[in-house]
Order: sequence, then C-alpha cells, then structure tokens
Amino acid sequence: MFLPIGDSPNPRSIPWMTRALIAANVLVFFFVSAPMNRELTQDDVKNPTVEHTLQEMWDVQKEHFGGRLSRSDQAQWLQSVTRYDVFVFEHGYQPGRPSWIDLLLCMFLHANLLHLIGNMLFLWIFGDNVEARLGRLPYLICYLVTGAVATLAFSSLAKESLTPLVGASGAISGVLGFYYVWFPGNIVRVFVWLGWWMMDVIPIAARWVLFFYLVIDNLLPFLLLKESSVAYGAHIGGFVAGAILAFLLRKVAHEKPVFDVHQRPPWAHRPVRSRDPWARFSPAPEVVVDRDSPEEPGGRFAPPEESFGAALGRKDRRSAVDAFRRRVVTGLEQTTSRQVYEFGEWLLGGGHPGDAHGVFSFYLQRFPTGTEIASVHLQMGLLLARVFGKKVAAREHLLSAIDLSGPGSAVQETARAVLQQM
Repeated sequence: MFLPIGDSPNPRSIPWMTRALIAANVLVFFFVSAPMNRELTQDDVKNPTVEHTLQEMWDVQKEHFGGRLSRSDQAQWLQSVTRYDVFVFEHGYQPGRPSWIDLLLCMFLHANLLHLIGNMLFLWIFGDNVEARLGRLPYLICYLVTGAVATLAFSSLAKESLTPLVGASGAISGVLGFYYVWFPGNIVRVFVWLGWWMMDVIPIAARWVLFFYLVIDNLLPFLLLKESSVAYGAHIGGFVAGAILAFLLRKVAHEKPVFDVHQRPPWAHRPVRSRDPWARFSPAPEVVVDRDSPEEPGGRFAPPEESFGAALGRKDRRSAVDAFRRRVVTGLEQTTSRQVYEFGEWLLGGGHPGDAHGVFSFYLQRFPTGTEIASVHLQMGLLLARVFGKKVAAREHLLSAIDLSGPGSAVQETARAVLQQM
C-alpha cells in the first residue's frame, strides 16, 4: 500500500476554501447520506416516485447482468436497497439522462465513508498549495470546472448509461493536475506498507507520486479492466483538465512579462503584502533596501534602462536591488537560478538580511525545481529563525531543506542542527 500523508513546503496562508470544500463534503455525508443509509420501508416502496425509481434501478441491474435475473433475484435485491441508493440514482450524474444540477450535486455525494476519507485526504494534502497560488474564488471555480469536465469525460465513454456517478474525485483530480504542473518539485510524504516486514514513510518528489496516480492507479486499469465501480475516466479527465488549465495560465504569464505566474491576476484588486512564495499570483516579494544601512560609496538607484546584470557587475548593491525589482521581478530581464541564488548570498554576506529575504523568496517562486532549492530553504529558515523571529515559518523551510537535500549533506546537517536548537 502506498498512501500520501503530507507534502512540503506548504504555504503559510490558511487554505480557507479547501477547508470549506472538505467541510461541505463531510456535512453532506453525515447529514444527508448517512441518515438515509437504511433499508426501505413499506411506505417508501408504495410511494409512486420511489416505485418508479426502483423499477428503473432494477432495469439497470438486469441490463448489467444481461437479463439473466429472476423475480427471486429481484426480491433479494430489493431487500439490499437503501433510501440513499434511491437518492443517488435520482441525483447522481447519469450519462443517459444528463442534468446540470446533478452535474454539480454529484461532486458532493460519496458512496461510503472510506470513499469520503480517501478523497478528502488528497484534497487536504494537495489543495492548499493550489489555492494559495490561484486565490480562493478562482480556486473554487477551477475546482468545480475540472470536476464538471471529469464527469463529462466519464459520460462520453458511457453515453446511454443510467448508472449514476458520485464523488469529488474528479474535481480533486483537477487539483492534482494543477499541482503536477506548478509544484512538481515539492516533496510528498508517502506511507509505504508492504506487510509486517516493510512499513515506513518515505519522501518522494510530487511529480512521481502524481505520475503514479495518473498512470498506475487510473490509466492502466482504465485500459485493462472491462468493468469497474471506479470511474477511471473521470479521474483521468479531471487531471488532464487541471494540468491544461495550469499550463495555459503559465503560458499566458510567460507571453506577458508584466503579468507572470507570480503576479496578481486581473481579478485580484487588493494589494498583497505577503512574502509567501505561494502567494496567489502575487508579485514576487518586494526587495526592500535596508533604510538603516549607511549609504554606500557611489551608491544610487539604477535608472530604469540599466540592466540587473550590469548593476550586479559593478557590485553596487542599491543599484542591483533596484534593477532586480524593476526588471527581474517584472519579467523584463531573464536570470538563471544560480545568479539569483548568488545575489541573495552576496546580500546576506554583506549584512542586508531584508534584501536577501526578498531575493530568496523570489527564487522559491521562480525556480521551484532549481538546483540550489535546498540551500535557499536553509537560508530562509536561518533568516526567519535568527533574524525575524518567525520560528514556525522557519521550521517549514528547514524541513523542506532536509527533504530536498541529499542524505548526509552539509545542508541537511545544518538544518537538523538548527531545528534541534529551536
């Protein structure tokens, strides 16, 4: 058994919309699904509406078994039907009888408690990063849109079927698609259980965990199994829809340097002051020049036309910081991950932690899979713990440094030592 149980790094912002979606699914299950999960009474069976629905359900059963069912089979089947089964048949999404209301409602219905727990676990693990990047309302819209696409993808494979589809897994697969494109270098903690001789939690890059989910858990069963109670087509459709949306947003960002993937979208009006590397399309954290530092000889703010590379080559801190903010952060000038990392190191070594924090935060946004990512997390952890006194945020960066660095490396040993001191 391979079960994801957590990921890192995580945004410092609270994922309110993810929590609201989880709460909505849980409430629907315990206040709608669970109370209806009981056998039908004689009064229920005599209800004309229920009687008609039961007949349709039985017709679906007979079709599924090729018509090889007797009246005794029908009587036995009727004893196992619950009120919730009838409700699901009426309000789950049926490809042969599509309804826009059911297309939305089916995302909040689950077959059983295990089905609910599995879906909510994945939403809890992967939803917060995507929400922080998108923003709450766009995240909700994308969740519902990818969920609808997932359901329609399933229905396109069973156009005349009246078997209802329920569950949030299609929408959650859409969230996973966003995560795969935007956070492939994040670390996912996976619980591995292969029996009493093998039980452990191992860190795996998100790209491989989600690749396993898409290909091994869904694509192969979809191609090999003729019949299944799992809607593999919906999972694949949702994942692909989320990945395409994430790719398009990133592509639009790259085509318009003044609105890159780290800037706020047109629908976000209020300014964001957060320096969180997962801030929702916010501008990369503003690099603040230490106002209490002495004026450097010859130091001046770079004119708009001066490049960051030229200012950095002159070793003029204030000019380089200003050019970095004006040209690199806005996308007017391209830099390598190594250049940004060395710039942050230079600022930190020169006694300018405010500037270094801004540069390292920008690195985490622009180069989430950069070769220096573990060292950047370490420096962020040291800055937040020792300079800014934010130990909770520092701990997340230090844990990320440990996860992303090689065993026994200097980065890992330093991060562990700092965590012990904290």
